[in-house]
Amino acid sequence: MAVDTRTLAPDPGTSASFRAWGSGIAAALQACGLTQTGDTGQINWSTVTSPNSQAVNNFLSNGYEVYAFSDALQATAPCYIRIDYGSWKSSGSPTYTCGLAVTVGTSTNGAGTITGNSSGTFQLLEQFSINPCSNYTSGSSNRISQLFNIYGVSLSGVSSSASSCYWTVERSKDSTGNDTGDFIYFAIHTSTYGPSANGTEVVLLPVSGSPITSISGSAFPAFLPGLWLQSVFGNNVYVFAHYPTDITIHNPIMNQLTYFTTDFVAGTAVAVTIYGATHTYMPLGQAAVKSGNCLVGQNGSTSLMMLWE
Repeated sequence: MAVDTRTLAPDPGTSASFRAWGSGIAAALQACGLTQTGDTGQINWSTVTSPNSQAVNNFLSNGYEVYAFSDALQATAPCYIRIDYGSWKSSGSPTYTCGLAVTVGTSTNGAGTITGNSSGTFQLLEQFSINPCSNYTSGSSNRISQLFNIYGVSLSGVSSSASSCYWTVERSKDSTGNDTGDFIYFAIHTSTYGPSANGTEVVLLPVSGSPITSISGSAFPAFLPGLWLQSVFGNNVYVFAHYPTDITIHNPIMNQLTYFTTDFVAGTAVAVTIYGATHTYMPLGQAAVKSGNCLVGQNGSTSLMMLWE
């Protein structure tokens, strides 16, 4: 288990600045437990040049890396993640900025293409800043979460979610919170710009059978008991688990929870009991509110906290 916080400028204006940003993102993923595969054709951070030349409103990938889980379930329930590094520029933006495209699946062809059950590719883009931005990554051999290109240099100082992008991958859980090989959970929560603007997407990738787009819209499926409009009861402050859904409601995942934004200070880690054990979570505050919901029925008043260990 590991966490990583670093400041990177998402500036593709020169080859040097693009390399610094992309190699920093890659280093964070590797530091937090992902294992790079031997797929051919992966990006070379010593020689890649700036992609700062594409058409407006078009994400241009300038290279990719492929990662895999390395836990005990990888042999029977494999998980592979392709990360494309590139840049884009919207019609209303004065400059190009760096972004990612993420694809998750159950195998590769050895040359960078995700095969088997695949989520499809989701672009995570922002447009507001090429200045230094905070990036938070947490993972292990069986999971990864990343909030990147935060509009500001610390979570506590963020007043707008307009730039930051979030993605997470983990395994399904049994009733005690232990991993199972039933499916891979992949979710994104995007910036206010790009093809998935204001959106939340959740894809479940079973070992066999077709991928299921569980959620496509603005809200994660985190549920309140009844119609709670508060979360503090006596000495207890409640947070809300995320339940993967298809034709059934599965046991909650652990990479992220939802909370009322007034209950915790963004950027200050908190202890949360889930599945009967205490874990550390990082409240993300305004950086993960977006313009949609993080909690069904609670527009604008909730945010995400990510597993921070």
